[in-house]
Amino acid sequence: VHGELPLMSSTKYEQRDKNQLKFKVSELDDRLNQGPVEERSCTDIICCGLFIAYWVGMFFVMSWGFNKGKPQYLATFYDANSKACGVDDGYQEYKYIYFPTPLPAYFDKTVCLKSCPRYDDSSQKPKSLDCKIIPQIPSCVENTFTTNVSSMFLIYNTTTYLDRLCFPFDLNELRKINNTYTQIFESLFNDGQRALDNFVADVKAIWPIFLACFGIAFVFGIVFMIFMRYFSGVVTWIMIALYLVALAGLGWLCFQRAKDLANGEAGLQAKDSGDGQQNPSEKNENVTRNKNILYGFAYGFWALDVISLLALCCLFSRIRLAIAILKASADFLKTSFQVLIVPIVKIVVTGIFIGYWIVVFIFVYSVGDFQQRDGTPFPAVKWDKNTRYIVLYWVLALFWNCALFMAISQFIIASCAAMWYFSNGGGQQYHNPLTRSVWRVFRYHLGSLAFGSLILAIVQTIRVVISYYQAQLKKGADNYRLLQYLLTCSQCLFDCLERFIKFLNKNAYIQIAIKGSNFCQAAKDAFALIWQNPIRFSVLAGIGSIFLFIGKIFIAFATTVCGYLIITRAERYKNAISSPILPSILFFIIGYFIGVGFMSVYGMAADAILQCFCLDEELCKKNNRASYAPKVLQDFITDVERTGPGSPTTGSRV
Repeated sequence: VHGELPLMSSTKYEQRDKNQLKFKVSELDDRLNQGPVEERSCTDIICCGLFIAYWVGMFFVMSWGFNKGKPQYLATFYDANSKACGVDDGYQEYKYIYFPTPLPAYFDKTVCLKSCPRYDDSSQKPKSLDCKIIPQIPSCVENTFTTNVSSMFLIYNTTTYLDRLCFPFDLNELRKINNTYTQIFESLFNDGQRALDNFVADVKAIWPIFLACFGIAFVFGIVFMIFMRYFSGVVTWIMIALYLVALAGLGWLCFQRAKDLANGEAGLQAKDSGDGQQNPSEKNENVTRNKNILYGFAYGFWALDVISLLALCCLFSRIRLAIAILKASADFLKTSFQVLIVPIVKIVVTGIFIGYWIVVFIFVYSVGDFQQRDGTPFPAVKWDKNTRYIVLYWVLALFWNCALFMAISQFIIASCAAMWYFSNGGGQQYHNPLTRSVWRVFRYHLGSLAFGSLILAIVQTIRVVISYYQAQLKKGADNYRLLQYLLTCSQCLFDCLERFIKFLNKNAYIQIAIKGSNFCQAAKDAFALIWQNPIRFSVLAGIGSIFLFIGKIFIAFATTVCGYLIITRAERYKNAISSPILPSILFFIIGYFIGVGFMSVYGMAADAILQCFCLDEELCKKNNRASYAPKVLQDFITDVERTGPGSPTTGSRV
């Protein structure tokens, strides 16, 4: 019964001497006794103002890019005289790029045309093309009879791509130059073009099924939540048992194989094959060496099995707690189904922002001097110093905003989970959790979330800069080996730092959702809480990550199978598609997309509920009140209380 069970009995559990802990959680606010703090104030206002100012700067960058950018140059090609087709003076009417000698060695031999050659049969084939004459190509009259390939000019049937590129349409004529190359070219292009056309036709024919797959994936997400609620414990113990049996089995196999070698059976099977390169003593040495290695593996597997079994005994209660947390998370999603809209909104908002960011980036990127990229008809842009800084500013904007969108979604989910946790027993009333959480984000804590997001964005931007210099140094080959090594090490270190910051930020946002503190205090409290409960967090992270992965794959594969069965069994669709393979790949992507959304909410809720459990534990001791834990956690606590000292569940902390 809720509200009647103390969370921890000090007579049954050995308490830690918290004065010996280096990191301490801040003093518990009495307002937390009923759950997340209701009376809040604005936090990290300076960082909120900085974020707003950064957005003002982003609008200035957008205006600057629109005024000075030349994105049309990015979509142009250069002829052999380094002139941009359709852009440079005298070339405005010649916007199509053409390859007179379509061979890899002459990829930079190009000419600008007024229109691409296109004809229905060979009798309509033109003898010359209307091109912009340049010194490298003084004539655009077909010339296929020369022995000098570099001066050859071939006219062939083309189709237009990107409204700029004349691409071969019928490759039969190209065989006159190089039959082997043309066959490869044809297999790569024609087959790819045919597959693309078929795929587009298939999508048009079965587009209702793609929409239905979103709903199908959603249903399978619900099914997986139900499975987690009732069977996560069974599956966890089965996986642990299989792991222990597998270690013992591997050890037994290695031991038996080593015994075979010791008895000479393997030596009899490995008789001299007639090569005469090994004498008997050398073979005996190899057998002895292999036998010792196998014995070592056998004892190693058994030792690991014993250590794992001992760890299981020590972590028994922590594993049960992790299972209870996962079940409670499933209950939370069942009660608060509306929370599933959060990752959908986040993805939509992030997609809109990235679209805006890409458009502006194209204009900003095109501010500079354009020139032909060496050995290709493609353009390259050279920036000045100011443009480089503005590009870096825009890259930081991408990471900061995307990290903030993620932070907002994590905060909202954590806030809803915390409200739900403390709504049991005599805690807060659970009403309008989603709207209240959204209100708290934008009314009080946007600055704190922007602060954490900025730290992460700076690290990510530094990694991009390092990657840029790594790419530049690769052009120097062996001349910069030491610098390349240092940059690689730096990239690895910043990758680790990024992962740590993501982990700390997520837990700090949970603390902000519960306590309403600023980011620094929340990060300190989160780190201290993890420091005091390392095994709890580690076990939950380990077991939770396995189930999160299984959930994503299950939803994706189940959606794919359903979609595949519909398009291959339904009379309306099975004869309307050329192949079910590419549509099935899209079904999998849709299912995985929905699975990631489901599991992100589930994982964040589990982390928030664990922190609420730890907080509730301390509040019970401080205020001598009953626990507000949900039923599945209450059942766990009751079982631990009943087990008593001397059982596998007894320890300093459950």
